Amino acid sequence: VKLVVGATGVLVPMVVAAALWVVCLPLLNAVRTRSAQLGGDDKDARKERGAGMGVALRYLLGRGYPRAVALLVVLLAATGAASDFVFRAAAARTASEVDMAALFGLLNAVVGVVVVFLQVGLTARLLARLGVFLFAAVIPGLLLVLSVAHVVFDGLGGPYADAAFYALVTLKGVEMAGAYSLHPAVV
Repeated sequence: VKLVVGATGVLVPMVVAAALWVVCLPLLNAVRTRSAQLGGDDKDARKERGAGMGVALRYLLGRGYPRAVALLVVLLAATGAASDFVFRAAAARTASEVDMAALFGLLNAVVGVVVVFLQVGLTARLLARLGVFLFAAVIPGLLLVLSVAHVVFDGLGGPYADAAFYALVTLKGVEMAGAYSLHPAVV
């Protein structure tokens, strides 16, 4: 991974990861179809399922809204991969293996609690108040602000190095919380 990222930068692996995720979508349909087959497997049922997939693909490719939703999902996956890579690279530069394990564990625990709070207390209210499109923009907006904060603090260096790292930890936490709570509500 380091060799590929060193040679191509972060963007190429991100795009490849997002593309692979999209390519795996037919596998989800296969899993769904297989799990629905509790009884026999007759030809008429297989033909009907195949026609349904064709209709679904024509709908996806022929209309703007489903393409926009598919693009949103790909961009959210790419955002997650990018924030994860940047966060882990920064953590590896500043912390030992034990410190990184503790940081990742603490971050996952805090995000888990925050996600429960968001799902129970805020998601429905925010969605009703903001609407789908503004609601969908909450996490990318926060990520943009935190990214700028990280770049500014990192550029200042010295006593601001810790603030830059904390902005990055917060960025990863916000991205994870969005992926676990807000993004599924939108998509």
